[in-house]
Formats: sequence, C-alpha cells, structure tokens
Amino acid sequence: MVVKAVNYSFMKSTAFGQGACELAIGPMACRIEWSGKGLRRFSFKEVERKPRGVTRPPDGCPPFVVKAVSLLHSFFSGGQTDFSPLPLDLEDKGAFYRRVYRVVRAIPRGRKASYGEVAARAGSRSAARAVGAAMKQNPLPIFIPCHRVVRSDGGLGGFSAPGGVKMKRKLLEMEARERKKTEDRRPKAEAGRGKGP
Repeated sequence: MVVKAVNYSFMKSTAFGQGACELAIGPMACRIEWSGKGLRRFSFKEVERKPRGVTRPPDGCPPFVVKAVSLLHSFFSGGQTDFSPLPLDLEDKGAFYRRVYRVVRAIPRGRKASYGEVAARAGSRSAARAVGAAMKQNPLPIFIPCHRVVRSDGGLGGFSAPGGVKMKRKLLEMEARERKKTEDRRPKAEAGRGKGP
C-alpha cells in the first residue's frame, strides 16, 4: 500500500472539544473522531479513487489528531510507526475491554498474539471469547491493532473493519515485510560499527 497524499475532505468540531475528520490516505478513505481526551473512533476502507493532494489540517484540529494523521500516513506507507503516545478516549468501554485494548496496543508491529494470550496478559486467562468480542467492538482499529490478534491454531480469526479477513491479511503481510527489512538491515549496520579505522 503506497501512500502519496493526505487530503482532508471534511471536518467539524464543537465547543466541547469533540470533532470528526474525513480524509483520504493513499487508497484508504478514513474517518477520525475525537474528544478533548483523545481519539474516540476510527474507520477506514480501501477505495479506488486517488486523493486530490496534500492539504493543511483544518483549523481547530487538536495536535494529537494532526499527529495521528501523520502516523497513519507512515503506517499505510509501510513505515515503522508507534501509535502508543497518542491519547485514546475509551471511557465508554468497561474495565476489561480497556485492559484488553492496552495489551493489544503493546503488540509490536510485525508480531501477533492469540486471543488466549491477550486474555492471559489482560488478567483473565479463560476469557479468549471475550477478547474476540472486544476486538469486534474495537473503536480504533490500527491505533489499537486488532489485526495482530489471531487464533491459537495460526488462523487469522475475524476482522470487523471493511475488507474483513482479506484486509487483515494484507495488513499483517505489509507489517511482516517491513519487519524483515528492518531485521535484514540491522546486521549490516552492526557489522559496519564493528570495523576498525
């Protein structure tokens, strides 16, 4: 997935710090919603029409939203991306779901964890099905990378974002390629540092 442009097509905000922004990132049509506490909702789908070009973020966009868009640009380009510093507003979710989302946010790019593993790390070893439900109701895919959660037998499991399992596979394959590139470059860099003058 090659990203060439970010185009903001719609934005609205309120006096309470809430807002929404619709934009195109490469082949993806995206929508971000936020509150004064952080990102609240994110949705995306692959589209055929190309973006018109890069434009300045709309006035009133909080800095964390501008940062989120920049990171999405990097992510869909296949770059190394860390979404963890971004604030998320998950106050409408229960304590277990919030723990699950915190665990899933910590899964490194290019890695996967099973539903059972996530359940155990969230403190409820027997709650794999509940983890599946949390993934299905994930309000912030990519930011909470539910595509990295798979079945214990190696199957992909479900994916509720548009594109379904096909999109999940595409995201995982993209991340695996980039991780391999990073790992392939690392020995060369380390060998270069070991050479004398």
